[in-house]
Amino acid sequence: MIKLIACDIDGTLLGKVKVISERNRKAILAAIDKGIIFAIASGRDYHDIVPLTEGIPCHIICGNGAEYYDETGKLLMSCYMDSDACINVSNVLFNHHLYHMIFTTSGTITPMNVDEVKAMFVSRKIGLYHGDFDQELQILNKRRRFREMKYIDNLEEYIPHIDIIKVEGFDITDTEIVKIKEELKDMDHIYVSSSFRNNIEVTDTNATKGDIIKLVAQKLNIKDDEVMVMGDGLNDLSMFEMFDNSVAVENSEEVIKDLAKYHVSSADNDGVAEAIEKYVLKIK
Repeated sequence: MIKLIACDIDGTLLGKVKVISERNRKAILAAIDKGIIFAIASGRDYHDIVPLTEGIPCHIICGNGAEYYDETGKLLMSCYMDSDACINVSNVLFNHHLYHMIFTTSGTITPMNVDEVKAMFVSRKIGLYHGDFDQELQILNKRRRFREMKYIDNLEEYIPHIDIIKVEGFDITDTEIVKIKEELKDMDHIYVSSSFRNNIEVTDTNATKGDIIKLVAQKLNIKDDEVMVMGDGLNDLSMFEMFDNSVAVENSEEVIKDLAKYHVSSADNDGVAEAIEKYVLKIK
């Protein structure tokens, strides 16, 4: 019996329309009514996730596993980056001229021009999903993490005094991403993943979605075979490697599809609801 569902947001729960569909919402609430814990598992920041889940009493895993909040907003567990590792990663990205930002518990910072960082983030998104630049920029600036992003001239002085959730870099193509991943692969104290092929996300070595779900499940006395995970991207890989009850939506990366126990419709076609209805609620 499934007691905990952990679900990625972008590309899994949300498709091109960035709101939870009525069918997905109904299925999630039906599972919660049966006593099942529903957890969002995302690379996004906590404050970006909360508005999306309004009306759904869910747990939230953010920063790809750096933080875990319960349904009341209480931080149950955290795993922040080592200060030196964060600075070293930022330097590598900077040397490759890769626009990037650093998510911290005190807000989002960047050692690069803030407007240029935002412009590249939007351009990367348009490259994946298309859309209008100005419209996408307006949507981006509604998210507090981006709207209040700050330029920091000296990371060496600033970073040691705050908690680092993750470092995220992005580009139009994955050319530099591939080079950077190769350069970072032997660096200590970090875990490297990607939500999309043209971005890179770096957290503490123990801050993965799979690791933090396993720890919280143990704390809640939930067995591994009572956990179901759902995702589509490379930053979901740890969940699929650690839990057998895994669900890939149709638009998933091939490696995720290969590892998944179950396959459902795409994010645009309510694959999450389909999985909950079929494998949790047992609706025929």
